[in-house]
Amino acid sequence: MISRPKSEKRETTTIVQFLELFYKLYSYSKDSKFVAKSRDRYWSEPQRNTPRCELCDFRMIKDTGWKGENVSTTEVGNILSGLEFVRDVNVYGVQVPGHDGRAGMAAIMFKEDKEVTPDMLSKLYKYCEHHLPSYARPLFIRVVKEITLTETMKHRKVEYVKEGFDPSIIQEPLYFLDRKRKTYSKLDSLSYDTVLTSKL
Repeated sequence: MISRPKSEKRETTTIVQFLELFYKLYSYSKDSKFVAKSRDRYWSEPQRNTPRCELCDFRMIKDTGWKGENVSTTEVGNILSGLEFVRDVNVYGVQVPGHDGRAGMAAIMFKEDKEVTPDMLSKLYKYCEHHLPSYARPLFIRVVKEITLTETMKHRKVEYVKEGFDPSIIQEPLYFLDRKRKTYSKLDSLSYDTVLTSKL
């Protein structure tokens, strides 16, 4: 077995580290427009804690991108959890036919298995409008009885992403962001095609 000289190994390692750092910096620079909100104060997070970023997690950034914007599903989930009737939230990205990127969707479990009411949907809409920039608001809501977790106790997204927001596949209640009525309206087989052709 032929071993490389130590100097050559160091040079190779340095190049790899440089390329990794360049990729991370490039990714964060693309995310410079991301805006999150805490209480009533917005702030921009272009390159927070580079190369490691809690808010702009690489896995989360690549999960949802809508209207040319990258969105942290973790941050959106944390914000939605602030609603008084929400017990847990799993935010992920779904593909919409005829559109680039992934639209935000949230699987929400309500406290005490509460039944969905028009008042709750209206409050959810207003809460998203107040706490999230327009491109980060979930376009679709899926009401679930429980949130599926991985072995490491993280939200499992694979099945949710695969099923998307198709009411012919999903038996649980679905809702879409209805800007005209300023609420989340029911998404079913009758409204599905209309939603797809609307301006999301």
